[in-house]
Formats: sequence, C-alpha cells, structure tokens
Amino acid sequence: MTATNATPTHASVARDVELALAWARSPHQAQAPAAAELRCRLVGYIRAFTDDAQRYADRLEDGLQRTTAASTVRHARQLATTPGGDPRAMLTLLARSADILQRYARAAGPGACR
Repeated sequence: MTATNATPTHASVARDVELALAWARSPHQAQAPAAAELRCRLVGYIRAFTDDAQRYADRLEDGLQRTTAASTVRHARQLATTPGGDPRAMLTLLARSADILQRYARAAGPGACR
C-alpha cells in the first residue's frame, strides 16, 4: 500500500500479516524502525477495511455473529487509533485485526478490496 488511498491487495496484506507475526516473536525485531513502519501499514489496512467490514457485520442475520463481528471491527478501529503499548503485542494485535477485517471486507461484496 502506498501513501495514497489505494486499496491494499490481498497479497500485500497477507505478506505484512505474516511478517508482523514473525517479528512479534522477536523482542529485538519488534522494536526496530522497520517494525514501526510495518505497524503503520497495518493501521492503514485496518482503516481501509473498516467501513466494508462494518457493512459485513451489520448484514449478518444471526445476532451473536453480528455482535461478535461488530465488536471485532470496533476493537480493530480502537487499536488503529491508540498508538503505543508493547511493540510485540501491537504487531500481533494489528496483524490479526487487519487479517480479520480484510476477510470481513471481502465478504461484504465486490469492490470491497482486491
């Protein structure tokens, strides 16, 4: 994803999610400047997918599934707006959130993400 508002591709998100999860296992790597850039990209993915993911959650018929999905979107949105914390934990949380929101956004329908 570039500095523009381009829609992230499935491949770019998957690559960054895997990288974040790997770096989260290393205390030194998680605190490197490249990890900070990775966290910024993950936040960008979350922001890019939030609206479509919320649309998916709102359309779920089952109440428990709808509540769970909406809570997941809300939590991801909160993570994306709350900087700081343990670098290793944030890499993991942001990576998982970006992955889940991408899946929700893709399920929301065509044009949601590539």
